[in-house]
Parts: sequence; structure tokens; C-alpha cells
Amino acid sequence: MTTRMTERLGRWLTMVPYFVSNPGATYAQAARDLGVTEKQLRKDLESVWMCGLPGMGPGDLIDLDLTDTGVTVSYAAGIERPLKLTLNEATSLLLSLRVLADLPGQADPAAVLRAIDKIGTAVGAGARDAIESIQGAGTVESVSTATVRGALRDGRALALDYYSESRDESTERIVDPIEIRIFDGHSYLRAWCRQSKGERMFRLDRIDSATELDEPAAVPDGRGDMTSLFDPAADSTLTTARLRVGADSAWVLEYHPFTLENGAGRAPDGSVVAAMPYASQEWMTRFVTGFGGDLQVLAPPELADAVAARAAAGLANYR
Repeated sequence: MTTRMTERLGRWLTMVPYFVSNPGATYAQAARDLGVTEKQLRKDLESVWMCGLPGMGPGDLIDLDLTDTGVTVSYAAGIERPLKLTLNEATSLLLSLRVLADLPGQADPAAVLRAIDKIGTAVGAGARDAIESIQGAGTVESVSTATVRGALRDGRALALDYYSESRDESTERIVDPIEIRIFDGHSYLRAWCRQSKGERMFRLDRIDSATELDEPAAVPDGRGDMTSLFDPAADSTLTTARLRVGADSAWVLEYHPFTLENGAGRAPDGSVVAAMPYASQEWMTRFVTGFGGDLQVLAPPELADAVAARAAAGLANYR
């Protein structure tokens, strides 16, 4: 979701100055010049109408004249003017860019570092002392992470060599990338795994090697409800489930955002206790019951009750 919002904001910041400089430009011409489809352009124009300056009164919002033939910007809310950053704004922006450069797979580190250098130069000598420590040493992205990011951009399938910490072994998999997500300080590739025939999460720092294949990524239709696991909009807050994971299902620890309890080792039967966040109880209930009892809910009690009820309903079908 974060990636889609960032891309949308980038299109808006480009689109408004374009129409300011090209009043009356046709939809077809603008779509061609901006590198988007005409359908996407019209959708962006409908959305940007609700953006503007703080206060968000009618007089503060971007105002567009949309006709059957073209678009003219009546009020651009300052987007057509060059941006001038204060020292505090520049420092905040540089801190955010520094974090972005250190997150594997989220952006091209070289491009982010170039942006940091340019902003540091633009803000002038008065800001140099404040931002000197931020710029620091360059971030080097691993070859495998760069390959994953490239495959996502190109819409290509990937061949992965992936290290499974719980089983202490490497496996070879063909996956269809969906997106890169951040959880608990780590970057994960969310992808459709062809061997497992399901969605899996691959930690980028555990991908030993990645090869972009000469075939398009093909995620089966109807897949993607895994997003609700990470999307707080699916519920008011994220909830954490405490689960006992059986030895036969230990692989799940590598492909979903589990966190092992501090100091908790394996029980004599090979099970471990781990925590996992979720936004949708319905999704989590289906997820747990899908393991046929190999995942035991220790908390919260409402999730345990929901899993028990779903399991009982399933057993009733056999009677």
C-alpha cells in the first residue's frame, strides 16, 4: 500500500505543474506526455481535486476545469511554485531519506543518496552542520535485493535460493513477486510460491541469490487477501496472536511475520511459541485452522474461541 500511495503522490506532483504549463491539454496528449494511461490520468484528476493547502477550505483546494476535450488548472494551491524548505523541514526530509536508503528493496539506494546530496546542497551552508551526520556513508544494496526489486518493477518471475533459519537449510523456489513490505524492522518479499501453491513471505536478508526469469509473474486470480494481515485499515488496530507452532509446521515461521518469544527455545516435542500480528480476525481464524491443530492459539482468548468454533463447525459437516 505504501508503494502505491508514493507512486500516486509522484504522479499528482507531476501532473498539476504539467497542466499549469500546458493549459487546455487534451487527455490523450497529457497521458502520453506523463507516461500513464488515459484511464489512470482521469482517475488521478478526480482524486487531486480534494488536495490543497492546510485548512482544506474550498478556497484552499486545487481547482480544475475539466471539459470533454481538455484540462485547465484554475488554482494550483502552490504546487506550481518551486518548493522552499526550512531547516527543520529539510532535516526531517533528509532523515526520512536516510531511513529509506537503509531499508532493503524499497528504493534504489544510489538514487536516494543522490537526492540526499542534492537537498543538502540546496538548503545552503546554514543547514550543513545539522545534516552532516545524516548523510554519512553510502548504503550498498545486495545483488539479490536489487534483482528482487528489478523483477517487481519489470513484472517478472524469480528463481530464489532461500535460507530457512528454522530448518537450517536452503531451498530453491520459483516465485511470482507481488510486493515488498516492511515488518518489525525487516523487509519481506510477498510472493506466490509455485512449489507451495500459496502466498509466502521471504525475508530479503535471507535470500542467498535471486535470478529474474524471462517470463512474466503470474499470480493466480483471487489471491491477495493476505494484505489484510498488514493493513490496519482492515480493522481499528493490529492485534497480536500468541501461538504454539508444532514441529511439523515450523516452516511457517520463515514465510509469515512471526517473532519468537525472547528466551523461548523449542519444547521437547519440537514446538515453539511465537507472536504474529493481524488486522482481520476472520483472516487469522482461517489461517490458524488451516494447519489442522498444528497451530495452537494461546492468546487472545477471542481468537482461540473463534478458531474453536470454526473447527467445530467443520467437524459437524462430517457428521
